[in-house]
Amino acid sequence: MTLAARIVGALTALLLAMTLAGSPADAAARQAEKAAQPSIAAKALPKRNLNDRLVQRNGKLFMRGKVSPAYKKRIIVVQRKTCKSCSWKRVARVRTNSKSVFIYQMGAPRRGNWFFRAYAPKFNGYGKSWSNYIYKTYRI
Repeated sequence: MTLAARIVGALTALLLAMTLAGSPADAAARQAEKAAQPSIAAKALPKRNLNDRLVQRNGKLFMRGKVSPAYKKRIIVVQRKTCKSCSWKRVARVRTNSKSVFIYQMGAPRRGNWFFRAYAPKFNGYGKSWSNYIYKTYRI
C-alpha cells in the first residue's frame, strides 16, 4: 500500500468520525437536553410496606402481613426458589382482605431448603413493593 493510499484512508476515517460526532453546537444541545430530562431518582415511586412476619399455627408455617397504606382486596404475589442460585418462581397470588391483611401457608421440601418472598405489584401511584424478609423453610 502506497503512502498516498494510507493518507487518503486516514483522511476518510477522520472525516467520517467528524460527521458522526457532529459539531460542538450539537454536543452542547445534546448536553442541555440531558439536563432538562428528569433523573431516574426523581421518577421513583413510593413503596408500600408489607409488614410481613412468620406465624406458626397448629404445626404449620404462614407468611402473614398487613399492607400499608391501605391495599384492600388486591393481589400479593408470593415467590419461591429452591436453592440459593436458582431463580424465583411465582407460586401463589394471594388477595388481601378488607383490612389489607394477607396470609400464605408455606411448605417445606422433604430434603433441602425453600426460600419465600412476596411483593405487591405497582398500583395506584405506588411502585413494586417487596416483603421485608426472605423466609427459609426446611424439615428437621
